[in-house]
Amino acid sequence: MSFDYELAYQQVRKYLGKHQDSFTQAIDVENDINKQKSFPSEVFLAAALQKSIGKEALLIEQTGENHPDVVMKMNGVRFNFEVTLM
Repeated sequence: MSFDYELAYQQVRKYLGKHQDSFTQAIDVENDINKQKSFPSEVFLAAALQKSIGKEALLIEQTGENHPDVVMKMNGVRFNFEVTLM
């Protein structure tokens, strides 16, 4: 089974602070090669969280340049996720 990054991107792009219409455009607009390589993992993480969290949790929309890759709020607690390359 393969993961559909385009579909996942469409479902979570506002939570990633992205305004490009497609997954490919979002990667292409990024100048930093490390961000280009880590972006699929960000999309995967956001989509997995969105699918698995219940009513007590929600993803938070990202704005601005300097922010965690994915932010979730659950029971009043904010969780910041940063995706890195190893």
